[in-house]
Amino acid sequence: LRSAPFFDVFLLVMSFAASALRTTQQRAQAVCARVVPKRAYGAPADGPPPVDYPWMAPSEPSRWKSEHVVFTVLAGWAVGLSAAKAAFGGGKKEEKK
Repeated sequence: LRSAPFFDVFLLVMSFAASALRTTQQRAQAVCARVVPKRAYGAPADGPPPVDYPWMAPSEPSRWKSEHVVFTVLAGWAVGLSAAKAAFGGGKKEEKK
């Protein structure tokens, strides 16, 4: 018995689709391996992994994430500027005549 021509075309299409799917999956895996970072944000590849929160290692700022360092520096500047304004701002003084 000879198979129907439709069945031959169907098998050809399915084999092409399977090989295309395998090729696409392999390419996607290769791209993901290059794109997906292996370490956390801003962590040097040769250094220790950063801590999740600064209070887990408060005496080791080198292990903090860079975002935490930025927030700490900005908070320090805000405290310093508000203290300077309070100390040297003076405000309006009433003059008595």
